Amino acid sequence: MGGGISFGPGAGAVLLAGVRGLRRPPPLWTCPKCRKRYANRRQQHSCGRWTLAAHFRGRPRARALLRALVAAVRAHGRFTVEPQKSRITFMARMRFLNLVPAREHLRVSLILGRRVDSKRFTAVQAFGPRCVMHTFALRDEADLDGEIRALLAEAAAVGRQEGIYAPGPGA
Repeated sequence: MGGGISFGPGAGAVLLAGVRGLRRPPPLWTCPKCRKRYANRRQQHSCGRWTLAAHFRGRPRARALLRALVAAVRAHGRFTVEPQKSRITFMARMRFLNLVPAREHLRVSLILGRRVDSKRFTAVQAFGPRCVMHTFALRDEADLDGEIRALLAEAAAVGRQEGIYAPGPGA
C-alpha cells in the first residue's frame, strides 16, 4: 500500500507503517477500578461514572451541536462517546476528540498527527511530533464544513492509531 490514509473496511495502518515494528496493536488496557479501556497501560483518567445529561443540563443548544458533531464523526468509523468529570471524549483505540459544552457552543479539541494552521483554531498545543491538539468553538452546525469534516476524518484515524502498526501480510 502507499503512504496515505485508508478509510475503507479493513483499512490497514499505512501512514507510518511499521514505526514500532509491530504488526498488530496490543490489547487495550482495562482499568481495574472502573473497567474503562485505554490504549496506554495505566492511562491517566478519572475513574467514575458521569452522564451526558449532567454535562448538558440547561444547555439545549450545546446538546444539538453534540448531535451534529456525532453524526459528522460517525462517517469515519466506530468510536465511543465517554462523558468524563470535566469533559466528554470521543475514543476509538485512543482519545481523538475532547469537548467541553458551554451554554450556546462546544469547545472542541481535535488530536491530529500534525500541526494545521487555521484562523478558526483558538489554541494549538503539541504533545509530541505526531500528537497536536487543535481547539475551536463549534457555534453552529454550519461550522461543520468541509475543512472541519476533513480534520474530523484525520482525527478519527489518529484515534484508531492508523499508521503506528505495520500492515499484515497481503495488505
